[in-house]
Amino acid sequence: MNGFRAKKIYLVFALVFFVIAALTPLLGLWDRPSSPSPSGPAAPLPERTDDGERFRLRHVDTGKIETVSRQTYLFGVLAAEMGGGFEPEALKAQAVAAYSFALYRAGERAEEAYDLTDDPSCDQAYLSRQAAQKKWGDSYDSYAAAIDKAVKEVDGYCLVDEEGQPILAAYHAVSSGRTESSLIAWGTEKSYLQPVESVGDLLSPDYLSTRTFTDAELAEKLKPAVTLTGDALNWLGEVVCSPSGTVTAITLGGTTLTGEQVRQLLGLRSAAFQVVREESGYTFQVKGYGHGVGMSQYGANYMAKCGSTFVEILSHYYTGCKMVRG
Repeated sequence: MNGFRAKKIYLVFALVFFVIAALTPLLGLWDRPSSPSPSGPAAPLPERTDDGERFRLRHVDTGKIETVSRQTYLFGVLAAEMGGGFEPEALKAQAVAAYSFALYRAGERAEEAYDLTDDPSCDQAYLSRQAAQKKWGDSYDSYAAAIDKAVKEVDGYCLVDEEGQPILAAYHAVSSGRTESSLIAWGTEKSYLQPVESVGDLLSPDYLSTRTFTDAELAEKLKPAVTLTGDALNWLGEVVCSPSGTVTAITLGGTTLTGEQVRQLLGLRSAAFQVVREESGYTFQVKGYGHGVGMSQYGANYMAKCGSTFVEILSHYYTGCKMVRG
């Protein structure tokens, strides 16, 4: 009888130890991107009712600087950069990334008259509610409600680096199937912007695109950077690519360019491309859409459809970061 009781006590202690061990990885969830339960974060997000934070937004078309609240700004960014038709968890991931990016950029411009612009080539695109309503038409109410809900649920949360500073939370539409490092894309090393697999992008309707140019068209478009003369069959030289497929160097007419240079000159969707010689020109077979660094928006939406939470999405695309309350 005593032996049986001892065994019972041992089993109880063993069970308690197992439960504690299982829960230990979840402690401090909101100090880093981790894995909350499917129904939401493991720790409840306290509602944030204040919106005292402001951003000075410069509109590049008019030069006007408008002061907007945090939530107004994030609505405008999500409306322009993603849209309301995305999965709720993808929208929340985008909201956290957009806020982190805004804080990073505003920090860089502390001495400027503005914090951000609405130019997506250097900052983030932005749509006012009026512009979004005009763009979405009958879908405006449902799209706006989805974005407002996402922004509210993650309000004030941002991603920070090892030193506790907001990160450059870059994102793009569709990767080549594997995101690119900031070092390869921009020549700047960021520990949290490293290549990761993004297999959902392979299913995107924008994953593959092609552009074909006659020899004359190609020579004309590349003229600012290289002079193509002689036999067109000999124009294309060595092509060097990163493991993610980004063209890091391509020789055309004896001149070496980067893939990004060629992308800009030819209007390609990304710098991850292959070149095929046709009968009277060249075809560029392009993978992905955008610079390929950071979070893939299509990949994030695919992960959300598969059941991933916004924390899991951010943890996947921004390696080694922490999530904190701003």
